[in-house]
Amino acid sequence: MKQIFTITADTENHAGVLHRLTSVFTRRKVNIESLCVSETHVDGISRFTISVKLEEVQVQKIIAQIARIIEVKYVAYYTDNQLLFKELAFLKIAVSSIEERRSVEDVARRYNSSVALVDDRTIVLEKIGSEADISSLYHLLSEYRILEFVRSGRIAVTRLSDVTRFSEDSDDRSSKARMVILSTPPVVS
Repeated sequence: MKQIFTITADTENHAGVLHRLTSVFTRRKVNIESLCVSETHVDGISRFTISVKLEEVQVQKIIAQIARIIEVKYVAYYTDNQLLFKELAFLKIAVSSIEERRSVEDVARRYNSSVALVDDRTIVLEKIGSEADISSLYHLLSEYRILEFVRSGRIAVTRLSDVTRFSEDSDDRSSKARMVILSTPPVVS
């Protein structure tokens, strides 16, 4: 059965790695739901966080392919209950009156959003949360005139205390990637 999986890959920060990683998905005709790339606490190492909706056997094949990429130092996949994850969204809304602006601000407060910017004609809201949280806020605000809407990709850390990622203490930065397959989600309390 298809479900959302999050693949994380720690890689050397070199030109072309993004292309090589995404090519794995393209060759298999897999749609990437969300992609986020950022620096990590280790100098020269970047983290790719990729969300896909697939069957588990397909995800296992994909991470086996990703592990073969020379710059990849660590790759694993997780289900949502194994992760703490969030997204960020900005909504820019046209307001024609003070009352309308206050109404938008009230919705923002009720849904734990913050006002990032206000001027005479627009208000920009910032929402940090799950995809569902952000979608709910968007639909609630759809009665107003939304001028712009943008959301980030998923960022995530594992809830598991025993997963060791690539670290500064690693002796051999050129070693093969460590591939972790977690087929049975652990119980998270």
